[in-house]
Amino acid sequence: RLAYELGVALVRRGDDWGAAALQAALHDRVGEAWSAHDLAQTLARLGRTGEADAVLEAALERRPRDGVLWNARALLWLGAGDETRARRFLGAALRSGERSARATLGRLALAAGDAVTARALFRPGADARPPADWG
Repeated sequence: RLAYELGVALVRRGDDWGAAALQAALHDRVGEAWSAHDLAQTLARLGRTGEADAVLEAALERRPRDGVLWNARALLWLGAGDETRARRFLGAALRSGERSARATLGRLALAAGDAVTARALFRPGADARPPADWG
């Protein structure tokens, strides 16, 4: 827990290089989906897209139905400008039940001027029950 909190503090301080080193060590030790996600996000901010993708790919080999990881991989490639690859991963996220992938696809449709498709993609989220309070 302390290593995770230190990683968060480094990110907040803007020390992504230090955070990446700590997160890589933590991920090597725990190998969980959350640690892969955190490390990949930091690597992406550093412009190390290929390394971030490799971390997510390895995590998905262990958890092939993890929609959050598929969505993170899609967002990584959207950020890198590869919409074709991102859409492939968004499809996997949708098949895994990840609701935020629909919102991402809706945003892409809206950006392309396709309001009808965007509305259809946003509708289930708008109709959904709000999540329970975390407090």
